[in-house]
This record gives sequence, structure tokens and C-alpha cells, in this order.
Amino acid sequence: IYYDVTNSCGTTRVEKQIDITGTVQLTAITGPATLCVGSNVTLANATTGGSWRSSNSAVAIVNGSGQVGGLSAGTATIYYDVTNGCGTSTVSILVTVEPSLSATTTVSSNGPVCEGNLLVLNATGGTSYSWTGPNSFISSAQNPSISSATSAASGTYSVTITNGTCSITKTINVVVSPALT
Repeated sequence: IYYDVTNSCGTTRVEKQIDITGTVQLTAITGPATLCVGSNVTLANATTGGSWRSSNSAVAIVNGSGQVGGLSAGTATIYYDVTNGCGTSTVSILVTVEPSLSATTTVSSNGPVCEGNLLVLNATGGTSYSWTGPNSFISSAQNPSISSATSAASGTYSVTITNGTCSITKTINVVVSPALT
């Protein structure tokens, strides 16, 4: 800023530099907004030098690097604060922590079965299922079956149970006994 003072002796100019600093303009927080109990996700912000905090540390905690840990099912607002000489700017993201699937899923079968009979695998607690097993078995059915099972169907079956964001893998051992002759 400058101003001129003029009188009969002439004009004198006075200048003064003024630095105007506003609060920091923050971009949106990036990263996944949903996680499972017992898992972690990492959030980020393009502006460096800030600090992270959680509105509900019983549901989700956050460290100085933006890593969020899910502690219990529910929601928490994660804040990123940057402070300068003019104040603090804050952005936030609502994080949802989904319950773990470990307590709500089951895997079973109708085994042991005899060769030639129907083998049925069962899984509960999810919205999608991915089975693998002996003899190149693959299925996306919740309760797949093998008609006229042979001894090649004996062994360990694995199913990944998914419910939205969370998943768990469980196994079951199945026996197909030789038919009596």
C-alpha cells in the first residue's frame, strides 16, 4: 500500500508492504470411507502439516499419518486440521466401521456322504460366496452341491464370505466314503 503527501515543497510517497495471510484452503480428504472392525485404511489430504483426529475413538482411531483403525461397528467423523497464523482450517470425512463377519458366519456340509450321493456345502452370514475345493471345485453359490459325489470330492473346501466391505475365509473338511458293494 502507498500514499502520496503533496504540499508546496513537493510530493512525498510513503510505501508499506502488508502481507495478507488467510486460513489454509484444504482439499477434500481422500481414501476409503468404509472399513471393517479389526482392519485399517489410510486417508490422505494434499495439504501437508496438519493433524488428524476422530470424533469417536470407541469406533475408529486415527494416527498422525491418517491411518484409521476400526475398533467397533458404527460411525466416526475423521477430521484433518491445518493451523496457520490466521486460524485453523478443517475438513472431515464420515467413516463407517462395519462389523466383523467372524461371529456371524457359519460353514457346514451334509457329510460324510457315501459315493454316488448328493454332497451339499452350506455357508451363512454374507451376501456373496466364493467356494473352492478338491477336484478343481469352484462355485459362487451360497449352498453349492455336487450330485453323485465321488471320493475325489473328499478334502478341504474353502469359502470366502463377503458382506459389503468385509470378508472372511473359512474351511470345512468333507469326507466322501466309498459305497458299500
